[in-house]
Parts: sequence; structure tokens; C-alpha cells
Amino acid sequence: MNDEEFEELWRSERADMVRAVFLLSSDLEMASDIVDEVFSKVLARDRRGGIDDLRSYLWRCAFNEAKRQVPRHRRVESCSPSALERTGAHEDVGADDLARAVEVREVVWRGLDDLDETSRQVLLLRYFADFSNPDIAKQLGVPLGTIKSTVHRGLAALRAALPTELKE
Repeated sequence: MNDEEFEELWRSERADMVRAVFLLSSDLEMASDIVDEVFSKVLARDRRGGIDDLRSYLWRCAFNEAKRQVPRHRRVESCSPSALERTGAHEDVGADDLARAVEVREVVWRGLDDLDETSRQVLLLRYFADFSNPDIAKQLGVPLGTIKSTVHRGLAALRAALPTELKE
């Protein structure tokens, strides 16, 4: 992959990767640093020898690096509207909608935090990175049926964690 193609991949994937790693770390600066570090390492690795599926490889490296750097039992911190604004998650949203989004984000984050590591990774890859179930199965090296059931159980757990007033 040439530098121009890699830069295009960086532009198209970076924001989503930062958001996903932010959900794992609850630290926006750390998430941004992890993603930037992963991109630079993967670029160097790609120059030494081709990587078959660069997008999948980047996401896997970002998750692995987040697992290494983020303490297993981290403290749940609030995500302020200004933190969401820095991630770009606020675009075209009014103040009331933003407050609700922050509340929902907190509930989802806590729900993701309660899931096991594999379930969390599968849901982030599926709904933040927009990977298909077969792509996730290939990337994680597990059967497709396992991915499907993990998505189903993970979404059910997140729905159950959502307070009634937010389900509307």
C-alpha cells in the first residue's frame, strides 16, 4: 500500500477507531494516542511486508493495544458533552439531544464494561467499525455461529441495562 492509500485509510478509519477505543478506555486522549501509535506501527510493518487485510489488522492492533494499556478494572467516568464534541459524535445534535446522548452513552458504556472482553470486542467491531459477522469471525479466529450468538447475547445484555425512560 502506498502512502496516499494509507493516508486515505487513516482519514476514513481513525475517528471510528478512536471512538471504539474510547469506549474501552474512557480516556479520549489515551484512545487517540493508542490509535495514532497503532497507525504508525502498522505503516512501518506494511512497508516491510504486505498485510493481507490492512483494515482488520489495524482494528485488531488497536484493540490489543487498548487491552495492554487500559487497566482491567477501570473506573467508570462520565463523558461530558465537550468530550463527545471532540470525538465528533455531536454533529447536528441539539442540546437536549446531546444530553440524552450522553446519558445513553453512559448506560451503553457501563453495559459494555460489564460484558466479557470477547463480547465487547465483537460488538465494537460490528457496530462501531461496521465489520460483517464473517469478517469478525475471520479476524478473531472463531466460528461464525459464535459471533452471531455473541452479538445476540451482547445486544440483549445492553438492552436489559437500558433504563425504561431511555428505551423510548
